[in-house]
Amino acid sequence: MAILFTTCSNNYLGQAVVLGHSIQKHFKDVQLFTVLVDEYAEGVDYSAFPFTTIPIRHIEPNIDLLSEKYMIVELNTCVKPTIFKYFFENYDEQQIVFFDPDVVIYDSMEKLDLLFKSFDILLTPHTLSPAPMDGKKPGDNTFLNYGLYNTGFIGVQKSADTMRFINWWKEHTYSNGFAKVQDGVFVDQLYINLVPIFFKKVCIIDDLGWNMGPWNLHERYLEKKNGAYIVNDNQPLKFFHFGSFKLNSNELPVHYYNRFLLSARQDLRELYTEYNQKLVDAGYSFFQSIDCIYYEQFIDKKLATLEAAEKKRWDSKSFIKRLFMTIVPKSIFTALLARVQKIVNGYPYSRY
Repeated sequence: MAILFTTCSNNYLGQAVVLGHSIQKHFKDVQLFTVLVDEYAEGVDYSAFPFTTIPIRHIEPNIDLLSEKYMIVELNTCVKPTIFKYFFENYDEQQIVFFDPDVVIYDSMEKLDLLFKSFDILLTPHTLSPAPMDGKKPGDNTFLNYGLYNTGFIGVQKSADTMRFINWWKEHTYSNGFAKVQDGVFVDQLYINLVPIFFKKVCIIDDLGWNMGPWNLHERYLEKKNGAYIVNDNQPLKFFHFGSFKLNSNELPVHYYNRFLLSARQDLRELYTEYNQKLVDAGYSFFQSIDCIYYEQFIDKKLATLEAAEKKRWDSKSFIKRLFMTIVPKSIFTALLARVQKIVNGYPYSRY
C-alpha cells in the first residue's frame, strides 16, 4: 500500500475533491490524504471528502512563522518535504506520492509499482522535446527559469538516500522557498533540477501520458478511443495537470502560455469542459470564497513591516519638516511642485 497526498488551503478544496474522486477510480490499495495548509473553516464538512484531511499545524507546529514569511503558494509548496518526512516517520508505507490538487487521474497507475522496484525518486519533466523558437510561451527558456521538472507530481520511496534528499529539499524550501524567478528561485521546484545529480536511483519518466499540461501542448495531442483519452495516438493519458485553470473561461491559461488558444486545440475542448463541470459539482465557487488564515497572517505581517518602516522614516525627519508636512496637505504641496517644475521646464538654457 502507498500513501498519496496533496496540499491545499480551503480555497482549493474543490480541486482536491476532483483529484480525490479520480484517484479512487484508478488507484487500488492506497491511502489518500489532503494536508490542509489552513485551519478548519466553518460550514465545511471535511468528513464528506474522498480523502482524510490533516491540518498542517498537526504536522508543522511552527506554521505561523512560515506563514508570516511566505505567500499562499510559497507556503503550500515549502511544506511538501516536511509532509513526506511526516508520513515516512509515522506510517508503515514505503512509497509516498504527491499530486498537485489541480491534477486529474485518467487511467490506471499500476506502473508506479514497477518503477518503484528500480527507483526511489520519480520525476516528470515539463517537456520531453524542444519548444518551437517562435517567441511564444512556453519556450525552452521558460523551463530554465521555472524548473526542468514539474513538482505537481513526485514519488518517493523510503531509503537512506531519499531521507537525505527530503532533508536537503526541506532546508532549501524553508530558507528560500520564494517565487522570485529573477533571483533564480521558484518555490520548491527549481531545486529539483539538481536531484538527478545529487541523489541516486532517480527516474525521469519519459511517458507522454504522465503530467500532460498547458506547458507541453506543443508535443502532445489527445484523442478519445473507446471512452479513454490517448496521447499522440499511442499512449494512454495517465494524468492531466490543469495548471492555472479559470472556471467558466472556456479557454486555456493563455495569460501564462500563449502558444495555443482552445479554439486551435479541439482535442482539448471535451477534457476542459469535463473538468469545468467537475469543479462546479465539487463546490468550487464556495471554497474559493474562503480566505486562507495563513495568507491573512502574511498580509498582516507585511502591513506591520511597512507601517514600521514608514514610522521610522517619519521619526527621522526634522521637526521643521514634520511640522510642514502636518500643516500643508500633500495635494497642495504636489500642486506647488508641479507649478515650480513647469516654470523650471520653461526656463531657457541660455540668454540666446
